[in-house]
Amino acid sequence: MESEQEKLLKAHNASTSEDRDTFELQGKRYLITPRRWAILLLVCCVMVLDTFSFTFFSFINDLTTVYFQVTPILVDFSATISVIGRAGSVLLVCLTGEWMTLKQIVVFGAILNGVAAVFTIIGVVTKTYGVVLFGSISSGCAFGILLPIGQVVSCNWFPANERGTSNAFTWVARRISSILANVISTRAIGVSYTAAELQQIVHNPDKVRDLDQRYRFAYAIVFAGLALTSLACAIISKLYVTDTPPLCGQGRTDSTNESTPLVAEKSSYSCRKEINDVKLLLFNKSYVLMTIVYTLCLSERPLGTILVTSLILAEFQNIGDQTVGIVYIVGVLLASFFGPIGGLILDRFSRPRLTFIITCAFSSLTIVTFSVCFFFHTIIGVFTSFLLLWSTRDIMLVCASHRLVAITSHLPPSMRVKAYSIPTIIISIWVLTNSTSMRLLMESYNSAVAVLFPLPSLLICILIYIFLWSYLRDPE
Repeated sequence: MESEQEKLLKAHNASTSEDRDTFELQGKRYLITPRRWAILLLVCCVMVLDTFSFTFFSFINDLTTVYFQVTPILVDFSATISVIGRAGSVLLVCLTGEWMTLKQIVVFGAILNGVAAVFTIIGVVTKTYGVVLFGSISSGCAFGILLPIGQVVSCNWFPANERGTSNAFTWVARRISSILANVISTRAIGVSYTAAELQQIVHNPDKVRDLDQRYRFAYAIVFAGLALTSLACAIISKLYVTDTPPLCGQGRTDSTNESTPLVAEKSSYSCRKEINDVKLLLFNKSYVLMTIVYTLCLSERPLGTILVTSLILAEFQNIGDQTVGIVYIVGVLLASFFGPIGGLILDRFSRPRLTFIITCAFSSLTIVTFSVCFFFHTIIGVFTSFLLLWSTRDIMLVCASHRLVAITSHLPPSMRVKAYSIPTIIISIWVLTNSTSMRLLMESYNSAVAVLFPLPSLLICILIYIFLWSYLRDPE
C-alpha cells in the first residue's frame, strides 16, 4: 500500500510535469509540442521569399538604372512601392484576419508572392519597369499579409518563456532573405561593375547590349525559381499549418485545430464591430506607446537595406556592387547571430527594459560613427560601423517585438491579429517616408548627412523606455 506522502509526491510530480508540458493562453491550457518549431520554420520560409523581392533591386540599383533607363530614385521606389502594397494588405488583414485560419493566411500570402514573381519576370523580359513596380506592389501585399503572422504564431504556439526566442527567429528569416537577395542579385549577372565603369558602358552600344542580355537571362531565371518555391511553400502550408496546439487533455494531435478560425465564437462578420475593436486598441495606452516605439525602431531599416548600396557607392566611386555585397552579407550574418542572442537574453534574464536601452543607445552611437566615417571618407570605418550597426539593431528590434507580444498576449483573440497588423501599417508608411527622405538628403547633401536621419527616432525610444516604462510593463 502506498503511503499518503508517496501519493502526494506523485500528484506533485504529475502536476509539475503537466505545467512543464503545457502553457496557458486566455484561460485555456495548451500542450507544448515540437510541432511549434516546424510551423514557425515554415512561416519564416515564406517570409524569406517575400523579403527577398523587397530588397532585391536595391542591391543592384546602378545596374537596374542602366538596364531600364530609369533614375536611381525610381529604382528605390520599387522597394518603396512594395511598402505601399504592404500597408494596404495589412489593413485588409486587420479587418478580416481573425475570420481566416492561420493556414489560409499563410497559403494566400505564399501564392500572392508567386504571382508577384511572375509579374517581375514579365517586366524584366519585356524591359518594362512599370510591370516590375506592379510586381513589387504584389510582393508587398504578400509580405503585409504574412508580417503579423510571425507574432501570431509566437503568441499562439509558444509559452511566455520562449517568445523572445521565437520572435528572434522571424527576424533571422528576414536576414537570411537579405543575404540571398544580395548574393544572387550581385552575382547572378556574372560581372561586377564600379560606378565609373557603368558610366562608360552607357556610351558603348556593344557593352550595353551585353549587359542587357546578362540582366534579362539571369534575373528572369531567379524570379522563376522564386515563383516555384512560393508554390511549394503554399502546398506544404496547406498540408501542415494549424492555428493552435492541441488543448490539454486532447492528446498530441492537432486534427481538431486544423480549420479553426482565429475567432471561432463569432457567427457573422460585422465591419462596425471590427472597426470598434480597432478603436479599443487605439485607446489602450500601453499598446499605442509600444506601437510608437516599435515604429521608431525601424527608422534604421532604409539605412541597413534599401539604401546601403547607394550610400556607399555614391561616396566611393571605385567600389563595385560585389564588394559592398560582401560587407553587407557579413553584417547580416552578424545580425542573424545576435538576434537569437537577444531573444535568449529576454527569455533567461527577463530584463527587457535594460536590454532595449543599452542596444538602442549603442545603435545611436554607431549611427554617429557611421556618419563621421562617411564625412572623412574612411572606407574601413564605414564598413566597420555598418557591421556594428547590424550587430545591435536586431537585438533592439527583437526587444521591441517581444514587448509588443507581451502586451497584446493578454488581449482577447478577436483583437490579436489587429494588434499585430496596425503597427505594420504605420511602419510601412514610416519606412516609405524614411527611405525617400534619406535619398533626398543624400542627393542634396551627402551620405554623411543622410545616415543621421534615424538618430532622433532612436533617442525618442530611449526616452520613452526611461520615463514611461510603467505603461510598457506586462499587464497584470
